[in-house]
Amino acid sequence: MKSIIETYANDDLHVENECFICAILSHGEDDYIYGVDGKTVKVEDDIIEPIQSCRSLKGKPKLFFLQACRGGYTDMIEEDGAESDASRLDDVVPLCTSAPEFADVLIAYPTARGYVSMRDTTRGSWFIQSLVTVLSLPQMSEYHILELLTQVNEEVALRTGRLTHPTDGEVTVRAVANFWSSLRKYLFFNPLK
Repeated sequence: MKSIIETYANDDLHVENECFICAILSHGEDDYIYGVDGKTVKVEDDIIEPIQSCRSLKGKPKLFFLQACRGGYTDMIEEDGAESDASRLDDVVPLCTSAPEFADVLIAYPTARGYVSMRDTTRGSWFIQSLVTVLSLPQMSEYHILELLTQVNEEVALRTGRLTHPTDGEVTVRAVANFWSSLRKYLFFNPLK
């Protein structure tokens, strides 16, 4: 993963492109994401910083969609509908990152810092499902990326699922996606022709 990022970061052919989009679906821990080789890659230093430093991407939006857990907490709903305090799942691998102090970067996460990423065992990640749904809407080109991601947050937040918790047994859980942005302009995607 690190070598692929470095390849893109050193590519001056981005002059022809209007933005850069990176999507990574993996497992994470603290400030790291796991590669297919099992090695960890530091989110800020090894993924975001090299792309941010690319000369041909200066002043252009750089979007990062990072599908990985960011911690071991789950947001559980008690059976009577009342909310409970978050619980820690020690067997879940977290992903944490601090926002870089650079312009024109957007980082979208499947869950809040410290929490697990939720997924359907047959359809996959709630975040990726919602992202694909929102970006596939016919009117999607009328909205800038922050509005679209706000809709993704809403779609993820409306979902609930069942999870076997180590101490509480089977519980109802929920999540909310979130994003961090230093974009200086509105970013719209043109419809496919």
